[in-house]
Amino acid sequence: MSRHSNFYCVARGRDHEWEAFCLDFDLAVQGRSFDEVKARLQKAIKHYVDAAMAEHEPLRTKLLSRRVPSRTRLMWYWRVAVWNLVG
Repeated sequence: MSRHSNFYCVARGRDHEWEAFCLDFDLAVQGRSFDEVKARLQKAIKHYVDAAMAEHEPLRTKLLSRRVPSRTRLMWYWRVAVWNLVG
């Protein structure tokens, strides 16, 4: 995995209640602003990848291939598509 990989992530929130998700590793964080959840999710992804890379095969590959369930991924793709069409 390259040091600058791109991951599919989404964030949603209002006022001071935000949450962000990395759909590629099934990670989630909460915070009080978009900037806070973005920073927290970046940190969570880094820690997750670092920990996975420290594992031996085949666990390393299993961890780095972890995804949210297909249903959840499709739900987020749908939401993003609708937001792009409406907004």
